[in-house]
Amino acid sequence: MFFWGDHYNPIGNGTELYTATGYVEDGRTDQPKLHQMPLVIWSNYWDEPLELGTLAAYQLAPTVLQLYGMEQPAFYNYLLNQFQVYRSRTRGITILPDETASYELSQEQNTWFEQHRLLQYDLMFGNGYASQE
Repeated sequence: MFFWGDHYNPIGNGTELYTATGYVEDGRTDQPKLHQMPLVIWSNYWDEPLELGTLAAYQLAPTVLQLYGMEQPAFYNYLLNQFQVYRSRTRGITILPDETASYELSQEQNTWFEQHRLLQYDLMFGNGYASQE
């Protein structure tokens, strides 16, 4: 079982509480900390903690299925391969494979991002070409 939140909650006029406590600097909302949530997955199968690193909410299901060695749809395998290019992308912030943040996409990252967008659109609103084998 797992629970997560995929956004920060502005308190007051936005980031004033986060700035006052030193969590972020200068009230900037583009800081990666404001777009991350801790994640704990409890399992009866591991004795030691397992560090998953940063992952986007859409990466959660493929990651859990991979951890348990379960068969996955091709789209989930695509998402897992994305980790080699970037870990997460939201609101102009990209978390790179080494867990650092970038505000710019490389050409390779931009290609992955656009392909992901098109695949997701196809699965949600298109003709489902991506789900055909």
